[in-house]
Amino acid sequence: MTNDVGWSGPGCRRIGNHRQAPRNRLLPCREDFRGPQGHGVAVQLATGHVTAVALPQNAIARRLTAAAMVSCTILCNLQSWKNRNMGKTTRIIVLGLLLFSAGCATVRPTIREHVPRGSDIAVIMFRDCTIPGQEDCGGSGLSAGSVFARVFSEDFIVRAMPLSRPVPAAESLDDNAAAAYGRAKGFRYVVNGEVEDYYRVAPMTFRPERAGVSVRLLDTSNGQVMAFFSDRGTAPNFSTPDAILGKFAKTFRQSITE
Repeated sequence: MTNDVGWSGPGCRRIGNHRQAPRNRLLPCREDFRGPQGHGVAVQLATGHVTAVALPQNAIARRLTAAAMVSCTILCNLQSWKNRNMGKTTRIIVLGLLLFSAGCATVRPTIREHVPRGSDIAVIMFRDCTIPGQEDCGGSGLSAGSVFARVFSEDFIVRAMPLSRPVPAAESLDDNAAAAYGRAKGFRYVVNGEVEDYYRVAPMTFRPERAGVSVRLLDTSNGQVMAFFSDRGTAPNFSTPDAILGKFAKTFRQSITE
């Protein structure tokens, strides 16, 4: 990950490639990063401890997380004057705020028309993500489509039927073709979508799991888009990309039904 902005904050003094917060400084030194794998932010306490956290892909979640980290660091600086061994406590608090703020930033689907309760909806297996060199993209469309079909059928609000993809997994399927395919299979409504990101990490590496999708609900009688939704998310190391997708699917399902 490459340095994009640099250590900032008045009173921070440079030592080598870094700036160090003075011992009597309340405000932390902060550094923002941007690289191929995403965004991150690091803050340095007056004690000299540095805490760095990868930020979520979603722009709203990034801003909330960065603000939460800086706010937490100010509070921890106050406490550090009483206790100079706050490094471990700081990391625990920052991690909790990260998870809280990322969960609070939810992208809502755009709804043009609702689906009546009890309707049958076909879910075409999604297109795989196409990130060069990312091995987890292979089969990600099948995983995501299966998750959406399963979650749609929960609570018996609608009935979802998974449909095999009529084109190769990494090839795009435009909405007109998807609507025609669903109509030929006897469905009034069909979901078409793409996986934008799908990344698993090994346990105990403490890197975030990632997933992202873009989906549309189509009316096969006229090919119109009834609703659409696009979001990316991260989850702690011991979660899975499918768990992230499950939350997306639940949000979409709850929004499209009357």
